[in-house]
Amino acid sequence: MTLEIKESNPYESIYWPIRTIIFYLFFMLLWRLVFVNTNEVPSFWDAERNGFKLDLSMACGVVIVNYIPWVLYLMTGWNWLCKTILSLNILVWTAICMIEFSSTLMYHDWGSTLDARAISYLAYPKEAWASSKSFFAFLPSFLALILFVSGLKRLTLHYDQWQKIKSYYLQSWVFVLLVGPLTFLGLRGGAGKWPLSPSDAFYSTDNLQNFAAVNKTWYLAYSLVKSNNYSIKSNEAEIDDFSKLYQQNQVCQDTVPIQFGAKNIVLIIAEGWSEDMVHYLGGDGRTTPFFDSLSNHSLRYTQMFASGFRTDQGVPSLLSGVPSVAGENMLNQMEKARLFPSLAKELKSKGYTSSFVYGGDLNFANMRNYVVHQGFENIVGKNDFESEAVTTEWGVPDHIVAKRAVQLCDKANLNPKGLFFTTLLLLSSHTPFEVPVPNDIKGIDIPSKYRASVKYSDYAMAVFFAEAKSKSWYNNTVFIITSDHGSSHTGLANNSEQRFRIPFIIFNSQVDNLIPARDVSTISNHFDLPYSIAKNIKSNPSNFGFGRDIFCFSAKRTAYFSNDIYKSCKSDIPSDCNQRTTLFYDMVRRWFNKLGV
Repeated sequence: MTLEIKESNPYESIYWPIRTIIFYLFFMLLWRLVFVNTNEVPSFWDAERNGFKLDLSMACGVVIVNYIPWVLYLMTGWNWLCKTILSLNILVWTAICMIEFSSTLMYHDWGSTLDARAISYLAYPKEAWASSKSFFAFLPSFLALILFVSGLKRLTLHYDQWQKIKSYYLQSWVFVLLVGPLTFLGLRGGAGKWPLSPSDAFYSTDNLQNFAAVNKTWYLAYSLVKSNNYSIKSNEAEIDDFSKLYQQNQVCQDTVPIQFGAKNIVLIIAEGWSEDMVHYLGGDGRTTPFFDSLSNHSLRYTQMFASGFRTDQGVPSLLSGVPSVAGENMLNQMEKARLFPSLAKELKSKGYTSSFVYGGDLNFANMRNYVVHQGFENIVGKNDFESEAVTTEWGVPDHIVAKRAVQLCDKANLNPKGLFFTTLLLLSSHTPFEVPVPNDIKGIDIPSKYRASVKYSDYAMAVFFAEAKSKSWYNNTVFIITSDHGSSHTGLANNSEQRFRIPFIIFNSQVDNLIPARDVSTISNHFDLPYSIAKNIKSNPSNFGFGRDIFCFSAKRTAYFSNDIYKSCKSDIPSDCNQRTTLFYDMVRRWFNKLGV
């Protein structure tokens, strides 16, 4: 690109920072319109007004990045410096457009915008593409292209009449020298004690409106640079007092007659089943017919909540009893994840052989590192199947993986004590919702495709049980079926308790085929499971410090759940829920910060 220097406008280069800030503020407004339109945000102007500070902060950041080459150009008039600044801004504008576009499309599935967690998944491009491609839509894609091209064209016009400052323009040099500290203050958000944080843009109890307001590029940068040592709001004495009360609430008298001792345990984790998929939690009865029939003779929990909203949070909750921490992919912090408590090791001390079966890539999100350190003796992932079995973008379809799980149970049953613990992690109800065995749920919209994939996973469970019933170990096995997290694909709000409530049943054919379902309304989290099993088999439940006994009734029980920036609780006594939620997550953060130190 050839840049011509024209003498007709000596102030073009001097006032570049002002023009640049106005440019980015204007186009951030347009990008916010795209997000609001795509995600059906109720109020654009509320989002624009509350997001202005972060938009201004980002625009000032762009000026700061270019500040030194800009000053050098004003002093020398060297044309290559002008070209350098233009090139930097083209790169910045391209990155901003990619971030805004990605965030607009991914919000519906993730409940948040592009952040450090999402960036970490780019190390697995095939899975990342499979997860996101279903959400591409023509209109936002077309608008994004228009914004990118028009912004690029407008941006280049800022540089076509540049010239250096004449030495006698004192007032111009005063302005230039003030630009540095003023834009730094704009980046920081003013001269106050604390710099800007995402919460400065959040103005609503609805996270959709909050994320419409937040500047997506600013939020991504914030998530990348924040420390893994999480901040704690409460003081040590407050956390200690809460921790004692939290432990006391585990003590209860009335127990449910479930015994794991001398029985095999099979844990089946469905991918992203929300509460409205299963009949006993309000579903229509069409989506999960096998699960529904099994639940009619099971111990089933009506107030069970996932801790987080992603698989890399749900799996550690169910196998280690660890709540999600600040929406983080905890498995990526390998030096800490290897120190997590382990249900597999706890059961091994009682003579159990353990297996983990998954049809996807075990390297994704550092899952392999986690399950190895958990002590699973038999670990099966996508690469352990024949290549012809890998027929979906995520890996091996659920019904094939279910059959392999039965084979592992057969093998583990040869254990001298005859006891095994098998975890089966399903994946087919993850986007892009591939259904290898068609069913009667049709439609190309996201809710229909999601329901069809859940019905397919339900079919895979039926395949597992059909084969398991003929095995000698079947009647001596307790089956636990739950979901790793909930879903918003059918319209549940990402910051509602319904988004986190999940199916959870316990079935043993030797007992439960003869009796009707028993509903347990005690409020619980699925990170309570390892504690409950360890206590039931008379092992060491204290290894799972955040767990409560799900086999006892407690009116004081509180469930906690969070996504990247939202946290809340469910309690029969909701009046002090906000305070308890803060103390709970401070307790978890304190534990996590000290882990391995």
